[in-house]
Amino acid sequence: MPISPASAAACFSSFTNKTTANGLGSNTVNGVYVDGSTVYAATDGGLSISTDSGASFTQTFTTATTPAIADNTVLGVYADGDTIYAATDGGLSFSTNGGTTFTTKNAAVLGTADFADPLTGVYAVGSTVYAATDGGLSISTNGGANFTKKTTGNTGSPGLG
Repeated sequence: MPISPASAAACFSSFTNKTTANGLGSNTVNGVYVDGSTVYAATDGGLSISTDSGASFTQTFTTATTPAIADNTVLGVYADGDTIYAATDGGLSFSTNGGTTFTTKNAAVLGTADFADPLTGVYAVGSTVYAATDGGLSISTNGGANFTKKTTGNTGSPGLG
């Protein structure tokens, strides 16, 4: 069904731009995830959270806050209930208690080549965590405790591509 230019313009007339003046960590927003009235914004200045549908962002987590996240550049975010995942330039930071504390998983912490920093995205289903990295797709089946990397170069195991 064709839409007239006037109707299309009306669809976009209700957008509001949010910035650091509204509490965002940075005006550069790399990703967003919404769960009900909670908005999670992945920014170049940390992970910003709004609990009022984005009207204001009252929490921003950075490397300098308590609790801290792995890096101020957050490229992706996903949340499921009280569990928040932040894909950062310094690895995966996640909280299982709504942001009260964060745990960081990166190549240095895990001590394995099965995980590469930075992360460019993250998604989870139950205890399976999918981390998009510069070195391939890393998958954890135990809530982020360990990861296995899937790349085009995996020998003897299923690879990508």
